[in-house]
Amino acid sequence: MKHPDDRIFATKDFINELSKVQDRYFKKLCRKLDLPKEAEDYLFDYIFNETRPITFGEYLDAMGRGNLWEGL
Repeated sequence: MKHPDDRIFATKDFINELSKVQDRYFKKLCRKLDLPKEAEDYLFDYIFNETRPITFGEYLDAMGRGNLWEGL
C-alpha cells in the first residue's frame, strides 16, 4: 500500500507539469497573436481568472482597455 506522502508527491508533480504546459500554451498564443506586453497581462488575467462568458474583446472593453484589441 502506498504511503499518503507518495500520493501527495505524485499529485504535486502532476500539477507542476500542468503548470508548465499552461505556460507553454500561453506563451505560444501570445506569440501567435503578437500582443503588446500590456495586452498579454490582460490576456493572462482573462484566461486564468475571468469567469463571465465574454470574449476577450468584451473583457478589454469592460476593463476600459478596448484600445489594446483594436487592429489585432
